[in-house]
Amino acid sequence: MRAVLREMGVVARTATYERLGDPAGAFARLVGFRPAPVDYAGPAPEGEFLLLCGLTDAQVDEFLARSREAGCVVGPKALLTKANRAWPLFRLIEAVRVEHASSA
Repeated sequence: MRAVLREMGVVARTATYERLGDPAGAFARLVGFRPAPVDYAGPAPEGEFLLLCGLTDAQVDEFLARSREAGCVVGPKALLTKANRAWPLFRLIEAVRVEHASSA
């Protein structure tokens, strides 16, 4: 997935365990969002998760198509939205995992 994003000119970042309590908007470096005042110390999420931020609908479609062509398995993923940008990363990851598991 990182190679596909790199080919598209999109910068990929990895959230470290300690930052999982940060609001998703802070991780995305949105103006007005700040990291959590203390490091995250809760349970670690299982597997990978993809949070897409700042992409147009066309770019999201392109990423998904290129990922399929490259044989990438894109599991639980979300777009950063006004509704979820204040959620701590761990909460967002878990909510999307539950939704993904129930639709599988």
